[in-house]
Amino acid sequence: VVPAKVQAEDKNGTKVSTTYTPNIVGVTPTATPDESTGVQGETQEGTVSFAPGETTIGGEKKSVPIKANSAKLLNADGSEATGPVNALDEKGNKVGEYTIDPATNKVTFTPTDKTYVGKVQPAKVQAEDENGTKVETTYTPTVIEVTPTGKDSATSGPQGLTQKSPILFNQREETDGKTLNFDTGHERVALKPETLTLLNGSDKVKSITVLNVGTYELVDNAITFTPAPAYHGTAEGVNVQVEDENGKVVTKKYVPTVTELTVTPEGKTTKNIQGETQEGTPTFTIPAESTNATVTSRKLVDPADPTNTPKDTVTLDGKGTFTIDGNGKVTFVPVPTYKEDVPPITVKATVTITNAKNESTTIISTASYKPIIVPAEIDKEPATSTNLQGLEQTGRPTFTSKAIEVDGVQKTISVQANSYKLVKDGVESESLPAYKAGTTVEIGTYTINSATGQVTFTPTDKTYTGAVQPVDVQATGSNGVKVQTTYTPTITPVTPTKEPSATTDVQGKKQVSRIVLDTVETGADKDQTVNFNKGTEQGANGERVELDANTLTLLDGTTEVTSLTTSDGKYELDKTNRTITFTPNKNFVGPATPVKVQIKDANGTKVETTYTPTVTDVTMSSVDKTSEAPQGKTQ
Repeated sequence: VVPAKVQAEDKNGTKVSTTYTPNIVGVTPTATPDESTGVQGETQEGTVSFAPGETTIGGEKKSVPIKANSAKLLNADGSEATGPVNALDEKGNKVGEYTIDPATNKVTFTPTDKTYVGKVQPAKVQAEDENGTKVETTYTPTVIEVTPTGKDSATSGPQGLTQKSPILFNQREETDGKTLNFDTGHERVALKPETLTLLNGSDKVKSITVLNVGTYELVDNAITFTPAPAYHGTAEGVNVQVEDENGKVVTKKYVPTVTELTVTPEGKTTKNIQGETQEGTPTFTIPAESTNATVTSRKLVDPADPTNTPKDTVTLDGKGTFTIDGNGKVTFVPVPTYKEDVPPITVKATVTITNAKNESTTIISTASYKPIIVPAEIDKEPATSTNLQGLEQTGRPTFTSKAIEVDGVQKTISVQANSYKLVKDGVESESLPAYKAGTTVEIGTYTINSATGQVTFTPTDKTYTGAVQPVDVQATGSNGVKVQTTYTPTITPVTPTKEPSATTDVQGKKQVSRIVLDTVETGADKDQTVNFNKGTEQGANGERVELDANTLTLLDGTTEVTSLTTSDGKYELDKTNRTITFTPNKNFVGPATPVKVQIKDANGTKVETTYTPTVTDVTMSSVDKTSEAPQGKTQ
């Protein structure tokens, strides 16, 4: 700086001069750039910083502050921007925009091309100090690629049945292989379930049908595959696609396998004595999971027919005749004199498989039925028993050994150990329902001790009395011939008894009748108590059927009530204290309408009687009086 001249003079006017020379020391502010890294499609931020320039003068530090709110973005040509600045990729294409907050120096990068990944050309940022000295720095964002992932799925199922593979999102731990899984490439870039689609080539579809294989459908975030009914094996599969919020696509495959239906045939063999009709039903077991398959036809195959035409009747000359019904039961009626080996007959079953689209196909399976003729059986005798209503009963039919002559040799057919069974419709069991005689109304259960043959009848409907439908009881001889007889229980009814009650009292006064159970009343008030007594019948061991005090009730018609209001008054039952209280209407006199009282015994048998209160009239009496006094005197 050019020095300034300074002059002074003394008292004599003598002048003296000198100079003052200032030295300006330059101060330059500094700046620090910033960088950030974010996932594809995500807005990023970075804050650059500016520091005042500093110097030391005469041992003292001096600085020039940065001018507040002076931070600005610069355009590509270096001019100061007045709004957002385009953010460019390395090739100069726009991929987003930069904005700045001058108060905080925060620069924001907002992507406009969410498919772009990589470095973005830096944003230029400028600020100045209070001297107007400008300083420039940069903010550089980097975009990391986000790639969604997934896992293929595969399912298997029976022939003709629809299979399903659920579609899951962001469940990386799921590993059963039956679900199609899609996972985000980054937690901040979500998948868009609404973009789920099947791919038919490059076409996006919701359903694909493959001829003679089946149909794939996308329904409620799951893929269903309905196989053609005749198809089995591993299908080619279908590609499934979804997009994330950046439009990035991930494609996975679902492959179904269809297990061929295998029907398990099981032949049936029966035995019976010579000349007796025999029956047997070969079975064709369809796997439990094949709920869409059913046996739709059963026919016999005649071994003498070269065409193998299915028939309902086949006759073997000199041996007997086989017939089959619609349920597959085969009946063999032997020639009465035949007792040798009977060749088995083949049963051909047609199994129909139907898929969810009501398309069907059929497969054939065969089994055999063989009757064996046995010349004798053990002897048997039925059993009966009687007991009270509601009580258990037991009986034991007898099966005894029988000696027979076979080819001149005496042989004894004995009862096999532990062979006692109950039988219904040819099925052996250790427990069966018991029915009211001649009906299918169930009233109890039968059980059998397989070692002793003792049958126990346990009633479940304790209100029933009378005949019970006999149960078939079976034992097996040592020759394998099964013999049946019956056990028949009879139920003796039990009837509780009752005595009515009647009370009398004056008009307007409450009347009470006690309820007495299983007690013979001999006192003066015996006719003033309602009496119920259990039935007098006794079981084989002295058992009695008790009354159930909890069932005490008044009856309004057939409705059980604890209180009843009539035109005469009100009846109230106190079950705890076993009393009936009658409160007459104030104007009522005479016998009241009786109230019905009911109780049940342990079997539920009902017994009812009545309580009749009578209200007597209260009549007031009067007596005339006379008096005499002189005229004018008070009387």
